[in-house]
Amino acid sequence: MGTTTLLFLFVAASSSTSAGDRVRLSLDDCVPARDLVHDLVSIEIGFPRLTDEADALEVGVDCQKDLVRVYVTPNVYSVPDRKIRRDEVDAQDGSRLIALNITELLQDVDTEKHRSRVLQKRDEAPAAVAVVPESASVSTALRARLGAAPALRFLAKPNRFAIGGRASFGLDAPRAAGFVWSLQAYGGFEESSVNLSLGSVRVRAVSAGIGAGQRFDVGSTVALFALVGLSGGWAWIDGLTNDETAIDTGRGGGAWFGPTAAARIRFGESAGLSMGIEGGYTMRSVYGEVDDNQRVGLRGGWAMGDLAFDWSWGER
Repeated sequence: MGTTTLLFLFVAASSSTSAGDRVRLSLDDCVPARDLVHDLVSIEIGFPRLTDEADALEVGVDCQKDLVRVYVTPNVYSVPDRKIRRDEVDAQDGSRLIALNITELLQDVDTEKHRSRVLQKRDEAPAAVAVVPESASVSTALRARLGAAPALRFLAKPNRFAIGGRASFGLDAPRAAGFVWSLQAYGGFEESSVNLSLGSVRVRAVSAGIGAGQRFDVGSTVALFALVGLSGGWAWIDGLTNDETAIDTGRGGGAWFGPTAAARIRFGESAGLSMGIEGGYTMRSVYGEVDDNQRVGLRGGWAMGDLAFDWSWGER
């Protein structure tokens, strides 16, 4: 009588799993009285629904160190796993406790399946106002970046390098775009001073540039950029010496420009830190010629590195 009463009480616990997908049980070796678990679940959900076919919905029981996990696969509706303490399973009615959790998990699956169908029918119903698909809004949303950075420009001898800073503005296509393009514009200032046999020469330059290329996303917080573009500006050359004849030509200043190529890596989402390297060639140079035939100024090839802090907003 005791077993019969327990079975009827167990069956009365729920009646919502009487219909649904075919179910296949996968019970770990730690499950006590696996045949009893199989029978109890069959009574609860209906014998025709329980099967051994490989394409059926699998309900598994996995024994871990302190817990027993009851799960479903494939978990199409993202139903949370059920977890039971191991000492409760090892008790006298552990098999019935596992069977009860299996049937309740199947109830959750059937409930989520029904809710999904209701939402699908609601979405398919004609609406008075046209709804713009989410993908359409994502594909047109751009991401902007505004940053500032100290910069170091390496120059031809004898200048060697110039120290300064730059401010930048970037505009990126969203991740959903087929080609994730990137545009960047910047402005900056650098200064270099070199000591020669006839005195010292100071070179100051303002620069502006624009580049275009592609952004490569590495995960959600790292992005790589490859850009090509043009840069140019104005350079001033000052000979700081008591001998005013030390610089024969190029005193004053002039415009410079040339092509560039750059690479950058950025870390972060909204607030970010990025490191960049850039190289270019000065097609129009600005330099002063010293008496010993040394040319001082902005000429030939150059390279630059910067460490930027920026803030970005918009769709990634």
